Amino acid sequence: MGHHVATFILIVLPYIFRFARVESVVLALHDASDVFLEIGKMSKYSGAETIASIAFILFVLSWVLLRLIYYPF
Repeated sequence: MGHHVATFILIVLPYIFRFARVESVVLALHDASDVFLEIGKMSKYSGAETIASIAFILFVLSWVLLRLIYYPF
């Protein structure tokens, strides 16, 4: 539940305080890594294990880079 509250705050507060540019950066940084996650899921469900493994590795690397390194700055 805490994850959903934090997400709600990250989306709503910039609109309330008129920081739409800040919210755009937040959404771009958080959504960019999800592409690899979805590719990995689709590959896993379709039986392409090698592509799924590569996509999940790229997901973890992009998640760490974007959310733990770039986002705080």
